[in-house]
Amino acid sequence: MLAIRSKDRQGTSSSDFRIKVQQPISGTYILSHAHIPNTIYNVRDDNNSIVVQVGQYAPVTLHVPPGFYGVNELLQALQTQLHTADATVSCSYDDRTARITIARPSGLALDFTAATSIAPLLGFEAEMFAYAVSHTASSVLDLTSKHMSFNIVVQAHGVSYSTTDTEGRQSSFIIPNTENSMGLVNYNVKTSYDQCIHFRSAVREMHIQLLDADFTPVDLQGGEWMMVYTKIR
Repeated sequence: MLAIRSKDRQGTSSSDFRIKVQQPISGTYILSHAHIPNTIYNVRDDNNSIVVQVGQYAPVTLHVPPGFYGVNELLQALQTQLHTADATVSCSYDDRTARITIARPSGLALDFTAATSIAPLLGFEAEMFAYAVSHTASSVLDLTSKHMSFNIVVQAHGVSYSTTDTEGRQSSFIIPNTENSMGLVNYNVKTSYDQCIHFRSAVREMHIQLLDADFTPVDLQGGEWMMVYTKIR
């Protein structure tokens, strides 16, 4: 068996690093185990903005501070930001439909078209919403946006990939994320599905990336992870 730990890396990021092994490896290995801490902020700098316009004032861009959020915490943080635009703006959550509504008695407009928009989390479409008294999301609140699964990419000379998504992006392994924030994601081949990696030539160094469902780097906030390979041929 071969254990690859992110803390043994060359590089500063536990999501994008190089690792060397003492003995060259070749052949086909099955992924036996993977242990990944779910220490990813569900609100980050790449998904925390909302643009609000009230009255005749110019639109203002608001940012929810990055961090771990549950439903109530996210509502409170969003409400705090909305009040900086106007004290009469409110946001509410319907427990029955799991949808967010943003409202103002005198009306407001919203713009979720920015690349860093919080729309995917709140359930809004990535579009502009014209002046109205209230705006209700078309989809449910989704605090797991982009992190329902992890893509592990192992790059080395002569390595082959086992997984391809509908956009043609390739990864070595895909790990479902079934844990809440601060939980430990445990992949075990005995209770999941077989995934293999094949080294067509001897390898002593690998470039390893941990990516989200959109193939962008995952920030574990300093958390370390590992995976275990078992050679099958």
